[in-house]
Amino acid sequence: ADGLVTANSSGGPIQIGSAAGVQCQSASGAIRLNNVSGAMQASTLAGSIIATFLPGLPIMDSFLSTAAGDITVMIPSNLHVSIRAQNGGSTDIRSIVSDFPGLRVKSLRSAVLAEGAINGGGPLLRISGKGGSIYIRKK
Repeated sequence: ADGLVTANSSGGPIQIGSAAGVQCQSASGAIRLNNVSGAMQASTLAGSIIATFLPGLPIMDSFLSTAAGDITVMIPSNLHVSIRAQNGGSTDIRSIVSDFPGLRVKSLRSAVLAEGAINGGGPLLRISGKGGSIYIRKK
């Protein structure tokens, strides 16, 4: 889609093939976002999120959240973005895995936090997870 895609599900997965911005909510199901640019707002109460950014196009401030599942983000090697990821279900720093060395991962009292600039920084990508792992991968 050339514009914003909005999708809601109360009991199943959401899959977006390509979009210039997404707003997705699922009560119980995975969310898969492929070739996305612009702003992303995606949340699920029970399910994993996989988001792949489109190479060569900028993103805007975005937020991904799950209360029970993993979150995987695929970031092109030339995309400028700042990351703030929090995994509230663990104090094990291995619950946030990053392919980017600029991301600082630390354990807090009741969560693991990862922050940093990728490729010099840019729009803020906030990631919030519980009950799973967060993977920040280089595409």
